[in-house]
Amino acid sequence: MTAANLLADVRTQIDKVDQLIVTARRLVAECRAVDLSALEGRVLELCDSVGRLPREDAGPVIEAIAAVQRRLHALDEEISHQYEALTRQLDAGGRSAAIRAYSGDKA
Repeated sequence: MTAANLLADVRTQIDKVDQLIVTARRLVAECRAVDLSALEGRVLELCDSVGRLPREDAGPVIEAIAAVQRRLHALDEEISHQYEALTRQLDAGGRSAAIRAYSGDKA
């Protein structure tokens, strides 16, 4: 594969990863379940392709890859915040159930 073809392939892979990140962030914002396995696979493919790019040809995609990294970090933060919020809700619900159980309250 020529460097130009590899560079075009990397750009296509970046677009695919970006689409998956956008979808995942939307699902997280909607408090819906997110399967990240496809994203993981695409990121691994992207990393492999970038690793095969000659250093002198990587310049045009460096910023795009950095942007993907920032978006992945934002997704990670959003998932962490959602997890923390759900954990707090579950902890509060568990305490309420325990209080009701020990107080004899059936509600």
